[in-house]
Order: sequence, then C-alpha cells, then structure tokens
Amino acid sequence: MAQHKVDFELPKRELGNSNIEFKVRRDGAHLGTLRVSKGAVVWTPANHEFSYKLDWAKFSDLMKQEGHRGRHT
Repeated sequence: MAQHKVDFELPKRELGNSNIEFKVRRDGAHLGTLRVSKGAVVWTPANHEFSYKLDWAKFSDLMKQEGHRGRHT
C-alpha cells in the first residue's frame, strides 16, 4: 500500500485572506498541492502548470458521488 505524507503551513492571518496549502507526497514523491480557501479548493498535480478548482458546493457533490461513505475522524 502506498505511503502518503501531507505537509502544511498555517497562514499568519484568517483564512478569508489567504489560502492554507497542503503538500502531498506518495511514497516520498511529490503527488501535488492542495490549496484551501474561503471560496474553493484547488488541486495542482506535481509537475503541472495548471490546477483544478472546485467551489465548495461542487466539492461537496463530488465527495458524495466519489468518496467512500463511513464514519471518518
């Protein structure tokens, strides 16, 4: 099974004014960067120039359709 590592840095101000950035690694290799803002989530795959953005309503719909249902903590 792949080993995942997620690093993040908290902003020095409220989330409404800046993003939280998560750097995601799989088996030590950079998988991509997830940016979370007040209005959306943005995924930038490793070594890609462009990102993928979803507003929170579309993200919710995607998780309900594609996510695994259960009691997760």
